[in-house]
Amino acid sequence: MRRRKVEDYPVLRASQIEIARLAAFIDGEGCIMVNRTVGQRKYVATYLIVVVTNTDPRLTQWCLKNFGGSVYSTKKVPPRRDIYKWTVTCKEAEMVLRACLPHFVMKREQAELGLVYQETIGVNGKKVLPSVRQERDLIRQQMKDLRWQSVSLDELSESESVN
Repeated sequence: MRRRKVEDYPVLRASQIEIARLAAFIDGEGCIMVNRTVGQRKYVATYLIVVVTNTDPRLTQWCLKNFGGSVYSTKKVPPRRDIYKWTVTCKEAEMVLRACLPHFVMKREQAELGLVYQETIGVNGKKVLPSVRQERDLIRQQMKDLRWQSVSLDELSESESVN
């Protein structure tokens, strides 16, 4: 498999307005996480993934057209509506997070952790040191914790009065 050149990533050709819009969609309809999969022979792999989910396919098609990645759909039985997911993974997810970082309102910490995780990725095919695997697991857990963390209006008011 050929390695992509940095200039091949669609996010680098996007306008600042498109990037800010994507950041808003990720903030409101998206998820930033480190996925964990178990392959054949109990091999465990983790990877960075950014997902935007919606019931209107126009949003995921817009993401695909402007930022690459993949779109998946899940058919639902009426009255539930079909679900559409746009995803980018690994280096492509890193590029999206780097571009969107200044625009995030709610998911900035998750994006920063995703970028720290991505820095632990080395050369494909090389054995991962236990210390690196442990660091990745810690980052993955911190990202999970952030996803379940909520901010109350009172906390928001207090933090604004401090700043």
